[in-house]
Amino acid sequence: MYEEVLRERLESLYTDLTCTNNEAVALVNLMNDSIDDKNNIIKDVYFRDRAPVKVLSTVFSGSGGTYDIENELIDVSAGYDKFIKKLSYKTSCVLNRHALALTLFLEILALPDPYSKILYLHFFKSLPLTQVSEILFISKSACYRYSEKGINMLHKNIEKKHHK
Repeated sequence: MYEEVLRERLESLYTDLTCTNNEAVALVNLMNDSIDDKNNIIKDVYFRDRAPVKVLSTVFSGSGGTYDIENELIDVSAGYDKFIKKLSYKTSCVLNRHALALTLFLEILALPDPYSKILYLHFFKSLPLTQVSEILFISKSACYRYSEKGINMLHKNIEKKHHK
C-alpha cells in the first residue's frame, strides 16, 4: 500500500469503520427491492392482457398499428440490470472500505506507545494534533514527529503483512 493511500484511509477511518454497516444493509435492501420491482414491472407490462396500449413508452416509433412489446421489455430489463449492477458494485466498495478500515484500526491499536495513542486520538477521535499534544502532555513538535513516525511504522507493518 502506498503511503498516500494509507493517509487517505486514515482520514476516513472513523466513517468507514462505523457507517458502513448501515449503508451496506441499505444498499443490499435496495438491490433486492429493485430485483423484485424489475420482475413485477415486466410481469405487469407483459401479462396484463398483453395489450399493446399497456406499455411504458407512449411514443410509437413503428409503422402500422402494431407495437413490439418484447423490445420494450428487453429495454426495461437491461436498464434494471445496469442499475442493479451499479448497486452491487457500490455495496462491494462499501464493504471493502469497512474491512480495510477495520484492519487499519487494529494495526493502530497494536502500535507501541505513544504512537497508538496519538494515531487513535487523531484519526479515530478526529482530534487535531495540537489537542492530542495537550491531552498526552507532550510538546506539539514531539506530537507531530510521533505522528509521522507512527504512520511510517503503520505503513511498514501493513506492507510486511501484505507481502507474507
